Amino acid sequence: MKVECVKDKLKKAVDSTARSTAKNLPLAVLQTITIEATKQSIVISATNLELGVEVTVPAAASKVGKVAIVPALLSGFLANVPDEYSVTLETVGENLSVSAGGNTVLIKAQSHDDFPGIPKMDSGDKETWSVSLDSSVLLDGLSSVWFAAAQSEIKPEIATVSLSTTDGELIFAATDTFRLAEKKISIDDSAAKNLADWPSLLLPIKNVAEMVRILDEDSEQVEILCTTSQLALRFNGTYVTSRLTEGTFPAYEAIIPKGYSTQVVIEKKELVAAIRLASVFSGKFQQLLVKVDPAEKLFELSSRSQEAGESNSNLDGTFEGESVDITLNGKYFLDALNILERDQVSVGFNGPQKAVTIRSVGDRSFLCLVMPLNR
Repeated sequence: MKVECVKDKLKKAVDSTARSTAKNLPLAVLQTITIEATKQSIVISATNLELGVEVTVPAAASKVGKVAIVPALLSGFLANVPDEYSVTLETVGENLSVSAGGNTVLIKAQSHDDFPGIPKMDSGDKETWSVSLDSSVLLDGLSSVWFAAAQSEIKPEIATVSLSTTDGELIFAATDTFRLAEKKISIDDSAAKNLADWPSLLLPIKNVAEMVRILDEDSEQVEILCTTSQLALRFNGTYVTSRLTEGTFPAYEAIIPKGYSTQVVIEKKELVAAIRLASVFSGKFQQLLVKVDPAEKLFELSSRSQEAGESNSNLDGTFEGESVDITLNGKYFLDALNILERDQVSVGFNGPQKAVTIRSVGDRSFLCLVMPLNR
């Protein structure tokens, strides 16, 4: 193999695939990326058997071939090469020679014969659904809710982001049973028609994190393809595929309140600052005591710790309804606020034992429910 390409495109491709290698699996080839040179491109691939990433980079090859290497070594070399240099990759015996300018390294290669193939889907396949969307739609949906997913796979169906569609909207949802986040995004009629008969999908949360990272680098159209067990994204020379989790996402719609016995509208900036202050004194359980008294125009946040001390903040806002005292996880409250984009926040209560609803004022597309803590 001997091929020449632009340095910055190569480094971006190596970094995008490297994070998808398997770090702890015994099969050594899964800790590598494969680099395959064709006449007009380099195809760089990695997989950990749960997620696969393949990136195609334009290149000029005088000799085609394929090699598997540990990505950190190549990435480290490229990080120290000026952007204006082109990079030449050439196999030398069982090694890969990489040169740029006057710099050359020799990286030990591994056999790629056991490297597993990355599952490929095509929109023409009989059992494959496909749709094209602006990548910002998918990125916005996933990044708005993934913080609320369970991190443990004891219940694999909630260690996911749920993706479903209804009435011309994509619905993203995640829950760890202590909180729930939902994001609804309207899509055009053409996309809605294509999505009308799609199944509900459960994307494993650890794969969602990587998809968000990769999508964040691109703002063009993305083609989404799926079967009942696999989902793939294709955009600008990048192909990402993830297995889907089997199971049924909790039917959460019934727990979303239709109204509130107490509601407060407050400035997001002030609320975030008060919760961050309280977190200093909230202890390992992140207990945040919230007291609302509309008659007294009172919205009080407090926390206390035997070791550290206590904090108390009173915030101005607009109040409706009954007084309520409730204890929440301050981190969960803050996680939800960090997703909201508008300046004012609506916080809805239905007594001390039911979930609190957090939204942006004037934006019904996102909500987060946070369950109360026992005092």
